[in-house]
Amino acid sequence: MSVRKFKGLSLLGIGCLLFSNCSKDDPTFRKFKPVIEKLEVKGCLHQYAENLEIKSNLEDGSCIFNHCLTEGYAEFDEKISLSITDYLERFGENFKDKPRVNPLACVTPLYYCEHPDALNYVPGPYPPKGYLSELCEFIACDDQNFEGYQKYLEILEFLKTHKGNIAIDNSTKYCGDQLVFKVTKQVPVDVKNADYTQARLSFILDDSASMDDEIDDIKTALVNLAPTFISLGADIDLNFYRMSEVDTLVKKIDPQNNPRLYRYTLPKPIGEVKVNKNSQVNQVSKELKKILNDFEIVDGFANEEGLCLTMRHLNDIISDGFAPKTRYVSIVLTDEDEHYKNNTNNCPQSFEADSPNGFMTKITPYQDKNGVRKFTSAFTDMVMGLTPEQLAAYGWLGLFYDEQSSKCLYGESHGATYLQFADTLKTYNVPYAVGDICSKDYTKMIYDKLIKGFLDTVNLKYFFFKYYKAPEVNAVYLVDFNGNKTLVDKNDYTIVQDGEEYSILFEMIYKDTVRTFKEIEVDFTYYK
Repeated sequence: MSVRKFKGLSLLGIGCLLFSNCSKDDPTFRKFKPVIEKLEVKGCLHQYAENLEIKSNLEDGSCIFNHCLTEGYAEFDEKISLSITDYLERFGENFKDKPRVNPLACVTPLYYCEHPDALNYVPGPYPPKGYLSELCEFIACDDQNFEGYQKYLEILEFLKTHKGNIAIDNSTKYCGDQLVFKVTKQVPVDVKNADYTQARLSFILDDSASMDDEIDDIKTALVNLAPTFISLGADIDLNFYRMSEVDTLVKKIDPQNNPRLYRYTLPKPIGEVKVNKNSQVNQVSKELKKILNDFEIVDGFANEEGLCLTMRHLNDIISDGFAPKTRYVSIVLTDEDEHYKNNTNNCPQSFEADSPNGFMTKITPYQDKNGVRKFTSAFTDMVMGLTPEQLAAYGWLGLFYDEQSSKCLYGESHGATYLQFADTLKTYNVPYAVGDICSKDYTKMIYDKLIKGFLDTVNLKYFFFKYYKAPEVNAVYLVDFNGNKTLVDKNDYTIVQDGEEYSILFEMIYKDTVRTFKEIEVDFTYYK
C-alpha cells in the first residue's frame, strides 16, 4: 500500500486543486509536485532461494538454498553456484544458526576412469574438470574358459593402482568366444623351416697379387660346397665380384627428376650361379668351376676395398628394395686390411654430372649424418634406417687375416679395420661372422661361417599353426633326442604372423642352440 502526501502547496494552491478553477498555466499549479513513496517490505530476493519473496522489495539476508555448490556432482550448476556463493559472502553461510545451503543437496557424485574399457571412461588430461575423483566401473567376464577372461585379468591389474569396481557378467557379450582347443604341437627342427626361402650371396673376391697363396684353395672350397647349397632346399643366387672393379658401375638415382645424379653400385658380377632344391650337383659344380676359373689375379692391383664394396652392396639392396623372405649376405674374402683403413674419402657413394651422361662434377663419399667419413659410422647410419625385419635379413661375413687367431706367417696385422667393423656390427645387432683367410680347410670354414652362420641357423622360425584367429602360446619347449624338455623363456621368442600362418621366431641367443635339438614343442590354445 502507499500514502499520498502533498507538500509545498499554499492555501491558494489547495483551493485551486479543490475547486478546479486553476489552469495548467497558473503559477500555483505549476509549483505542485506530488511525491509518491513506496513502503519498504523486507524479505529474501535471491532468484535461486527456496524462500524467495516476490512481494518483497528489500533484501534482508534471510535466503536459504537447496542447491549443490560442490563441483563433481550431477546436481552442480556452475552459474547457480557462483551466484549463491556471492550471496553467502555478503550475508554469511548461516542463518539463524543453521546452514543457508542444504548440506544434502549434492546427491549424485560424478566419477571418471582413465581405462578406455570402463563404463565411465573419460579422456585425459587428468584429473578432468567436473568430476569428483577417479572411481572406475567395469563389467567383465571372470570365467577363465572364455576369451573375455583375459580382459578381466587386465582390469584386475589396472585396479592395483586405480580405484574401482568390477561387476561380473558371464554372458556372451562380455565372455566372447569359448576356449575350445588346447593343443600340443611337435615341430621338427629342420633347415627347411628357415625364415627365408631364398638367399642372395655376394662374394667380393680380392684379386690382388697377395692372394696368390689362397685363391685356388678358396675356389676349390666353393665348388666343394655345391651339394650343401642344393641340400638347403632354398633358392640361392651366388654372385661373384672382383675387388679391382670397385668403381666401374654406376646407376642414375632419379632419371625422371634429376638425370644428372648417379650412385655407385657393385660392379658387374663376373658370374652368377642359381641353385635350388632341384639343381643337379654336377651342373652346379660345373658352373662354379667355369666362373671361378675365369677369376684371375690382377697384376699391379693393391687397393683392396672390401668395406667400400660392402657399403655399395647394402646401398643396392636398400635402393632396389628388400625382397620378401630373402636373406642377403655380403661376403668379403681378402688377405689384406681395408686399403684406406676406416676412411671413406676414396669410396664415393654418388656424384653429379655436368649434364646427363656427362662428366662428374660433385662427388660425395659415404658419410654419416654428421658428415663423418668413416665406414663404421656411415654403415651404422645405414642399418639404423632399416626395419627390424630388414636388419635381420642382412648379414656380413668377413674372411680375412684375423690378427687375433690367424695362423698366417705375417708379422703384422692385415685385418684390424675389418675387426673394428665387425665390432660395430655386433654393437648394433647386425648379423655377422668373421673367418680366418689363412685356414687350412676352407671348405669347413666357409661351411661353418656361411652355411651354419647365415643360411641355416640365423633367424630360424618354425611354423606351428594356421587359423583365422591368433593362438595364445602357453609354453615352448626344446626337446632333445632323448625326449628331455627345456622350457624356453617367453622373452626369448616371438610369435610371427604371416596371413593366417603362425610361427615361433627365436631370439639371437637361441640361434645356435635350437639346431642341437630334435624338435620344438608348442603348447597353445586357440578359440572357436
